[in-house]
Amino acid sequence: MSRELKVSSGYEDCDVEWQNEPNEVHDLPRSTSTGKTVLNAVAQGDNICVNLDDGDHRATIAYLDAMAKEYNLIYVKEANRILIGPEPEIHCDAV
Repeated sequence: MSRELKVSSGYEDCDVEWQNEPNEVHDLPRSTSTGKTVLNAVAQGDNICVNLDDGDHRATIAYLDAMAKEYNLIYVKEANRILIGPEPEIHCDAV
């Protein structure tokens, strides 16, 4: 069973900077297609668990780690799995 995801640009990366200045030092690593797909789902408010045990995913892991720090996302890495999602919003009213 598949699920459709709305594409969102809620999280900016530095792809344009990488494209314009590929040899410079950048704040964020270059994005990956897997990383962007995961972040699009996270932008919809979902927690996503990604299993990265089928190859070399160092670039995706570095990208997701950097984006989690940049946007204060929940990020748990355990072996080849990553859980990433938005921080829950809690609203309290004082009485």
